[in-house]
Amino acid sequence: MNYIAIAGLKFKGRFEDTPTGISLPKRQERILQTVMRHYDVSWEDMIARCRKRKVLVPRQVAMYLLHKMLGMGCVDVGNLFNMDHTTAIHTFALIQDLIDTNEDFRNEIRGIKENIL
Repeated sequence: MNYIAIAGLKFKGRFEDTPTGISLPKRQERILQTVMRHYDVSWEDMIARCRKRKVLVPRQVAMYLLHKMLGMGCVDVGNLFNMDHTTAIHTFALIQDLIDTNEDFRNEIRGIKENIL
């Protein structure tokens, strides 16, 4: 197995060159690629400290899906996006609340998940 360290994390598995410019396990990369394609943003946008809605929502959705679909913890997700783990915790709760209360958003997330699978 190959190992790679990203933002202080050590990943084990197969890696490939990706649009993010870093190598990630394929399942993580698939989620990120799908979200970036859906919202038409780049990896640089996703990890930027920008709070504009065009960038903020895709980043939060990607963080949420990595957590829910792959079981990544708040520290690992936060590190991947150069954020504190408390920001990841807040993001998980925020996106879950939107899914629970907004049918349009729930359908959008469902569509993204279907494209990932």
